[in-house]
Amino acid sequence: MIWKDYASGEGVLRAQKYQYASNSRSILYKYIYSPVAQKCVDILPRTLAPNIITVIAFLFSFFPHVLIMLHAGEDLTMDIPPWLCLISGLGQFLYMHFDNMDGKQARRIGAASPLGMLYDHGLDSVTGWIIGISLCHILKVGNSKYVFLAMVLSSMVCFYLTFWEQNYTGIFAMGVFSPVDEGTTMINILEIMVFFVGPAFLDGPVFMDLTLGQTFVLFGSFFAIILAVGNLRTVFEKHPEKKQHALRNLECLVLLCLAAVIVSFLSPTSIADRRVISLVYCFGLSFCKVIGHFQLAHCTREEFNPWRTNFVITMMAFIMNTVVGYFHGKCPIDEDLLLNGLIIMNLFCYLHYLICISRQFSRVLNINIFSVPPPNEPTINSVNHKVLKTK
Repeated sequence: MIWKDYASGEGVLRAQKYQYASNSRSILYKYIYSPVAQKCVDILPRTLAPNIITVIAFLFSFFPHVLIMLHAGEDLTMDIPPWLCLISGLGQFLYMHFDNMDGKQARRIGAASPLGMLYDHGLDSVTGWIIGISLCHILKVGNSKYVFLAMVLSSMVCFYLTFWEQNYTGIFAMGVFSPVDEGTTMINILEIMVFFVGPAFLDGPVFMDLTLGQTFVLFGSFFAIILAVGNLRTVFEKHPEKKQHALRNLECLVLLCLAAVIVSFLSPTSIADRRVISLVYCFGLSFCKVIGHFQLAHCTREEFNPWRTNFVITMMAFIMNTVVGYFHGKCPIDEDLLLNGLIIMNLFCYLHYLICISRQFSRVLNINIFSVPPPNEPTINSVNHKVLKTK
């Protein structure tokens, strides 16, 4: 009862034949990031497991985020020390670099697996909103419901739609201007700039009485909308026969956005203005588990069920508690208490998912998660199943 198999045994076996394909037209990736990552991988020991590189990449973005949270907490108006801005910017550059290396190492040593793909994109889904929180701290965007909505749009909705498109086209596609490569590079450069010029240049009005940080968030939201429209258009134009099925898989995204809007504008205590970061944590952890199940269903060729128990509980609890509080002047459950409880629940559920998937795949497919088997030890690649992990 404690260790749950999230995929059927047949599904895990089908995952052995899964081929992960990507198509990145990013200029920075093609001419800089990919060649540099390949040069670094060529000198790595062949005994280094790709999943270790994936975890190291995540830690490069996670540790600076922890330091920023310890310094500023949920206050998005506080000056972040220039040295911490530098650490954050450099850490995210290293995250991008190591994130490009894990797949190349997997192909180099013949250790590619569907579990590696789930690890990679699973941690990427967390890193997306972690980087967003760190950026909002450094740019001093202020505590506002609009910051929370921008975070949901840019780091959750767009991320979901990218995988949603992949589910129907079979390709994880990135354009010439990629939010992963060009977008993150702009963020990193902006953070490093604060180290050299100081945080004062962030305070003055830049556009429509908005500060530089608020302007960056605004235009980032517009760019996210453009990307989202592109994902929708690609699926509906190239696969019109799958339109109804594709729309059903968007229902959970509608619930996510509905809950975010209701909490932002109807909360009696304006919790989206007071606790922006905590709301992003809560929604983000719940969202990441849905993404994990989406990727799992994709590689096992099983039907995706977006209505995960913790996701539905989280969204409906926020909606019902907020709506009742709006009409009666006071929520049935204290909003801060509810938020804290849901964060703990979603963190536990996401960690449980990661541990259970690791146990199931390693058991069924005989995969070593954080080590490379000896050359004479059979792996999934030795039974004529070709699994590609490309960046």
